[in-house]
Amino acid sequence: WEVSPASEDAQDVKAAELVRMALGRMRFNKVCKAFLDATLKGFAVGEVMWEVHDGYVLPKTIKPKRQQRFAFNLQEELRLLTREAPVDGIE
Repeated sequence: WEVSPASEDAQDVKAAELVRMALGRMRFNKVCKAFLDATLKGFAVGEVMWEVHDGYVLPKTIKPKRQQRFAFNLQEELRLLTREAPVDGIE
């Protein structure tokens, strides 16, 4: 993967550096590999774990979640299946 600034403007260059740093800190390649499971099951779900680093709120990692814990409603919205709502799930 490669991150390029939208322009040579200083703000765009700084934003691209921040994104590069964020992706590098969370081992983005490992995260992508974990989500390749979606090719077999149709979708993948992950929970973003955030942290403050150098004054920025950045993703620390993304934890893959089991697809069996989720379903979609008639509006194609993702729902978390729980013991209290095992069929319809919750938002």
